[in-house]
Amino acid sequence: MGTKIKITGGILIVLIALFTGYNIYAEKQLKKEVDKAIANAAPFVTIEYEDVGMDLFGPNKHITNVAISPVGKNRTTTIKDVTILDFDGKNKIPLHMHVRFNGITISGEDTDESMKGLKELGYENLTANMEIDYRYDAGEKEFHLNRLKWGADKAGEFELELHLGNIDLSPDNYMAVLFAFPQIEIENAKFRYKDDSLVLRIQQKAARESGEDVESFKNKLSSKIDKQITKTYDDFSIKSLNALKEFIRDPNEISISISPDEPLPLGDLQKVKDPDEIIRMLNLKIST
Repeated sequence: MGTKIKITGGILIVLIALFTGYNIYAEKQLKKEVDKAIANAAPFVTIEYEDVGMDLFGPNKHITNVAISPVGKNRTTTIKDVTILDFDGKNKIPLHMHVRFNGITISGEDTDESMKGLKELGYENLTANMEIDYRYDAGEKEFHLNRLKWGADKAGEFELELHLGNIDLSPDNYMAVLFAFPQIEIENAKFRYKDDSLVLRIQQKAARESGEDVESFKNKLSSKIDKQITKTYDDFSIKSLNALKEFIRDPNEISISISPDEPLPLGDLQKVKDPDEIIRMLNLKIST
């Protein structure tokens, strides 16, 4: 029994040593790739980071404490941890990617208008998280945005899913997508927003600027929607307007989905002037 335990223990030690050796090698390779990417971006941004690493028993790669500063700007975006779950490093434009950015903060004098607007709403030192997960099938010419997620602590979070067809994103032909825009087909899409405090703070700010309390402001918006409902005879539009009114009254979560009966070319939408017809074509639905 003792011999078996020693053998098993020896095997475990060897496996751990192999994993550790592999990780050290992989981390060195990762560092080379990261440094090369930083060098290529040098004319536009200054990028610094503290360390790179890999999960001991998993494929995930990490870049920690990243600082990004646009050249000539007094603005720095810091990211506590970049987790790379999947990445296509073979093409100029990655055909598949799954990356999480955790602990994003922005500082400096040259913050953009959106950051200034957040400060006016009472947000200071917001920390955000982002995730992007997509895959392009070159054979089928289909683009799947499995998840684009952005959220700020104690503010809100949005998430987007998107499926496009008949789209050519080949690295050697990516400029052609601009000219082929009308032929790109919408398969389906879904947008979800979950509020923590952002919408309520926007309502409170708008109410103050109009010289009324927030409940009166909500009532005014609700009344406008009710008037629009009386002019609407389409059942879908009525349901969507009621969902929007419910979200205004109690900002919590709202979802917008698009699921046309058949893949819908963007060029077909461009030809339509009637908003109700566009909604019908997209099979657009709003829910709370």
